[in-house]
Amino acid sequence: MMWAARVFTGIFPVPIGCGRAGVFVLAWLLGGAGFAAGPAASTVPADDRVVELPPLLVSERLDWRYVEAPGMAVLSLCPDDITCELVQGVHRLRQLLPLILPAEFQNRMTAPAELILFDHSDRLMMSKEVMADLLRRSRGSVDAAGRARLLPTAVQVLPNLRLDDTDVTATFALLGPETDRDTLRLTKDHMRFLLQSRTPMLPGWYLEGMMIIFDRTVFEAEAVRIEPLPQVELPAADPAKPPALLPLPALFAWRNLPGEVSRRAVVAQSALFIRWGLDPAQGPGAERFWRLVDRLTGRPFAEPMIEECLGMTTAEAQQRLMRYAPVATAEPLRLEGGNITALRGLKPREATKAEIGWLKGDWERLAVAHVSRSHPELVENYRAQARRTFRRAYETGARDPRFLAAYGITECDAGDPDGRALGLLEPAAAARVPRPRAYVELARLRLAATTGKLDAGQLASVLEPLFAARAQLPPQLDVFLLGAEAWSRAAVTPAAKHLALLNEGLALFPLSGELLWRSANVYAQFGYRTEAMSLAQLGCQVARNETMRGRFAQLRDRLAAAK
Repeated sequence: MMWAARVFTGIFPVPIGCGRAGVFVLAWLLGGAGFAAGPAASTVPADDRVVELPPLLVSERLDWRYVEAPGMAVLSLCPDDITCELVQGVHRLRQLLPLILPAEFQNRMTAPAELILFDHSDRLMMSKEVMADLLRRSRGSVDAAGRARLLPTAVQVLPNLRLDDTDVTATFALLGPETDRDTLRLTKDHMRFLLQSRTPMLPGWYLEGMMIIFDRTVFEAEAVRIEPLPQVELPAADPAKPPALLPLPALFAWRNLPGEVSRRAVVAQSALFIRWGLDPAQGPGAERFWRLVDRLTGRPFAEPMIEECLGMTTAEAQQRLMRYAPVATAEPLRLEGGNITALRGLKPREATKAEIGWLKGDWERLAVAHVSRSHPELVENYRAQARRTFRRAYETGARDPRFLAAYGITECDAGDPDGRALGLLEPAAAARVPRPRAYVELARLRLAATTGKLDAGQLASVLEPLFAARAQLPPQLDVFLLGAEAWSRAAVTPAAKHLALLNEGLALFPLSGELLWRSANVYAQFGYRTEAMSLAQLGCQVARNETMRGRFAQLRDRLAAAK
């Protein structure tokens, strides 16, 4: 049988999309990696007024199937054999990916990726309230320019959509009977997501070079093949001499490049350097290469790094890279995957009410952010549906920690109108649920319930869930922002070692001006002048606007005057 993604209802096919919430032929974000199968669908004609919306699974059907695999939780209405084959294919690709991108350089998540598979032959109904509200709001209204807003000619359910939160991804895939399952592949958009969202941020030269490598990577049964790279073209420093590669220190500088060097040429050389690093026959060895990338993450280049990591001088590395360029642009590179294993005992079963509520409800919650960007008037419909999904499952006895965590987060996103979130998140956290945001929201609620200065017990009650979130992936910026806020209200004076949480946050999120500001003030508040001065001076250099730089300058001057 042949299976593919197909637009639901057959109104219009949709374009391939990209971005944080991208539309794909068949794309899943599973453990941070996305996969696709089948040919691209044609685009919607420009003159058709089509409203595209995420699916809202409002039916109460209970014949969902559920299966877990490493890094994924799958809710499916597809035949079991199709569900299993797709999960096996994803598992295989995830084992091959580290050949070009090690796990430690990926945006890894402790919470499983959530996947909803829908059989195209089933009738997927959008909420009648959503549809009626959309038409009611459109009819007779005007846009910002005073022009009459036209009615949509059709409302289309996006057939394949990935939605992301800070700690989880969810994907909806509508499957049809027309594409070869063997064409399952990693998608470019998801690869970029993997690289860009990794914390701490990877070097720019590495990220862009890896995208060139990925464009030329073919995933085979038990290996990956990197096709020849494009030619590296750089201007000659001396017109009488042939062009030379950019010096490695300049390549690593990335943003401070000579004016005559084009970005395209630098990206091409970055890809060349990465491929050389991966080549077991002619490169320094993958382990040494990854060590160098790790050393360059979040740190400026220093000459000794190359010798310490690659086991050769910078000049020798430059020469070897020059000799390798003709090879990389003419010959493919094959990297063996070793022992690629299949999942054993993979058997979908009837989904519980808690599992249905958890995965459906979390999908509907994540759809709120997507809808808010294009149709803010529909946000409340989607939010109400998500809360209704969770509430109905809860009323039937659903108490699985993953369900409670997702329900609690949903209530927090809605502003906790009924005061339910704390009672949902407390038992989820007690069960050590794999969901970093659940602990963050619990800490936020506990902090919000206090007034004035925090005694030792109150401070511990806020920091405890933050430390639990800190132990899960990916790192959450709010862990460190809330930690700084809690310490700023502490009635007790912390030892310097107790503020190590702030330093860790600054290392993971060096571009967060808010975290830098809060951390500097906490250090200043408790008399750690040296640390506060260092952060204030850094803020003066890296703040993104004059207002923020002025605030850091005032703090710096105040600290200097207090000597």
